[in-house]
Amino acid sequence: MKRVLSLILCFSTSFSLIVPSHAAASMSDQPRTDTATVYLSDEVSLNISITDQDHPDSPSTSFEISQFDNGRLVRKVMLSDDGKYLLGTEYSDGTVVRQYSINLTERIDFHPSATPATMTSARSAEYVIGYITFNPLVGETTSERLRVYCDPYYYDEESYTINGKAADAFSDIVGILLSFFVSYSWPAEKIADIVAQTIVSFFGGKVTGSAIGVAFTETVAVAAYYYNFRSYKLSAGIYSNTYSGISRRVLTRKGGYCGNWYHEGTTPSTWKDGNVFATWCWNDMYGEYCPGVKSYS
Repeated sequence: MKRVLSLILCFSTSFSLIVPSHAAASMSDQPRTDTATVYLSDEVSLNISITDQDHPDSPSTSFEISQFDNGRLVRKVMLSDDGKYLLGTEYSDGTVVRQYSINLTERIDFHPSATPATMTSARSAEYVIGYITFNPLVGETTSERLRVYCDPYYYDEESYTINGKAADAFSDIVGILLSFFVSYSWPAEKIADIVAQTIVSFFGGKVTGSAIGVAFTETVAVAAYYYNFRSYKLSAGIYSNTYSGISRRVLTRKGGYCGNWYHEGTTPSTWKDGNVFATWCWNDMYGEYCPGVKSYS
């Protein structure tokens, strides 16, 4: 099952067995839920629901996977609040028959750099990456502006090994994979699409029953760039809290995904995304309703 991670990491997907639906909360400070359904065969389908809490103290984005066999719910898998476990519930004819947990540290092994110390560098070279200009508050005509600092403080080369067991259900396997990739902010539709390609292609379209039936292990090596971000209020001479992020570039040559980038948290590639970092900074500085971002520069 070496192709599992290779396919999961590919960005280009063109599978047609997807029925997406999306739901977003009307308020920016409320969780956003994104859902999609993937049909693995005429018998087996999965509903994937991903909730982005948009909060700096959230340990991870949450998700829930429901597996249906012949239209009947047979299993639900969700990420625990601390992001360390998969919590599973098995059903038979609508009745709970078993509850279980999967320790993700036993399924996703992190390997620190094995390169010489000279290849691993720690540095602090904070620089101004840009500015955030906010809309004026109601009744005001002037806009507040914050200067944004990026500190690329650490670089390392890392690797991860993802493990699956033959007794795992399809929803378990997807949960293990999703726990690793969910922080990359892929939409549920894309994740469902990749899941379909991965599992259906491996089984040649013959997906039946609950268990995947095959053990697998796969390792991916990455170059990891660590960042700290904070903003500065020019008029008051004060800083916001510091927010961290990691950008990872795949080094593993096999699988066709070498060179792909993946981002977690606040990075040079994501600090403007969804105005999330800007909202955190506003709340740090002003402690009141954010009027929204007018522009970045």
